[in-house]
Amino acid sequence: SCVVCTRDLPSEAFPVTDCSRHYHDSDVCKRCFNKYIVGHINAGNTNIACVECSERLSYEDIQKIVSKTSLSKYDKVLTKAVIEDEADFHYCLSAKCKSGQVHIGGDDQPVFQCNACHHKQCVACHMPWHEGESCDEYQARHDESNRDFENERAEAFIIKTFTSCPRCKVFIDKAGGCDHITCSQCSYEFCYGCSADYKAILRDDNSRHKRSCKHY
Repeated sequence: SCVVCTRDLPSEAFPVTDCSRHYHDSDVCKRCFNKYIVGHINAGNTNIACVECSERLSYEDIQKIVSKTSLSKYDKVLTKAVIEDEADFHYCLSAKCKSGQVHIGGDDQPVFQCNACHHKQCVACHMPWHEGESCDEYQARHDESNRDFENERAEAFIIKTFTSCPRCKVFIDKAGGCDHITCSQCSYEFCYGCSADYKAILRDDNSRHKRSCKHY
């Protein structure tokens, strides 16, 4: 029986593997062995060990166990690994492109243009091509733009999440309780929901809230 799925199966349901030039019978059925190998192929692994003896499976063993579709995918994984070992190979950095190619010239000729989508990038700093700027100049400008973006996003979050005191403009966060707020900075009392003067509300009535306020 198979040690993985525990099914009682005939001997022909079990593969004979040729791991590191020695043959051995398997206690794992072909179906379970296939699932194991396909999992490695889908993960992009080229060096697939035998499920039992941990030695590397030969290409012929994998060919005997998996389907033609899975073997074709394994061939692509092997080809990809060989290409990526090429020092001058670069993938296109465009988010819409999965192509790649060999670029001769290295840092001395850093302009890479993708043959598939024509996107240009710099092979020296692995960023989009920066015409008229050195890599350091582009990186500095890029970092500054990112800081500006993060600052704008943080400011938008604060404005959306917190309420500012109508008098001194300090930001106030209310964790709970009622909407009657007393500013810790200037002691001004106001409604957290609509910023109305709370002394006027206490003196008159809830009509001093803004019409959009739930307390109006």
